[in-house]
Amino acid sequence: MTPDLDLATHLQTIGLGTLASDIFAGPTRPPSASISKASIFCISTGGLPPLPYLDGSQSDFSAATVQVLVRGEVGAYALTQTKARSALAAIQRAVISGYVAVYVRESDPNFIGLDDTEHPIFTLNAEMQWKG
Repeated sequence: MTPDLDLATHLQTIGLGTLASDIFAGPTRPPSASISKASIFCISTGGLPPLPYLDGSQSDFSAATVQVLVRGEVGAYALTQTKARSALAAIQRAVISGYVAVYVRESDPNFIGLDDTEHPIFTLNAEMQWKG
């Protein structure tokens, strides 16, 4: 399982952007000729330890967390907030192959401020659960 890439791919599938253009799995990257100012980053942030099933099988229940960071254009606070809310809606109870449940840990995205180049940034945290 690659929760960060799986979630980034899901966001592309529902139309929030394009992988490697304005949606990325992995750490944030500064705006450049190949990286849009307004971008979404899906960053693995660990998760709970695997929980063994008590049915004698060798399967575990696992849950990984992914922080979704939504960066907007300079001066576009409201537009960035709207995009972050769209990402939240797309992730909450998403059906992603291989996962038994996907949900967001917040009711609304968190505004964490402006980056050092004045771009507004919102975050939300997703939990992705699977058996295996």
